[in-house]
Amino acid sequence: MTMESFQRNFHGQPLPKEFIWLYAFQQRMPAFAQGFALIEYDGRALKAWSGKDDFSRRLMPFASANRAGALLALWDEGLGKELDQMPVVALSEAAGMHVIAGGVLELMRILTYDIDIIVEFEGLGFYNDQEGYEVSAHGDAYTDWLKENFDADPVENPWEIVDIAQEAHGEAFEVWLQSQTEET
Repeated sequence: MTMESFQRNFHGQPLPKEFIWLYAFQQRMPAFAQGFALIEYDGRALKAWSGKDDFSRRLMPFASANRAGALLALWDEGLGKELDQMPVVALSEAAGMHVIAGGVLELMRILTYDIDIIVEFEGLGFYNDQEGYEVSAHGDAYTDWLKENFDADPVENPWEIVDIAQEAHGEAFEVWLQSQTEET
């Protein structure tokens, strides 16, 4: 993936430094968080949810959330926010969509937890196979990089971030999602 192809995920909007720097970090050290990787998104998964133009315009997938195919996307609430301030949602074609972070930096902090993000109909979860779990090869380097470049601390409990984000954006997202996925 090139920076240009990654940037197409955001409909021509300028990338914030969080994405530019995270892209550069991933190029050097790709194994820094379980199941996570910035991606070039082609638009297919969103079409399975809704054929409405507003749906694919306001949801901007940009990363894999886990090894099972779930994605992370920015949700443009229509409030004129910059990309880095838009809520982040986790979505799985088989299991629903849920707000996970209030913005890009909050998601970057969740990644320090270094455990797969699980998307289920009932909500989100974090999972590791205790017998086969190994920390990501570049997880410590990522945590240090995040602190050095963004003065952001790692999380001990990702739910502290997820709960705040869901409180702030969850209901509005659910109302919007319903309007985009109901039959007309």
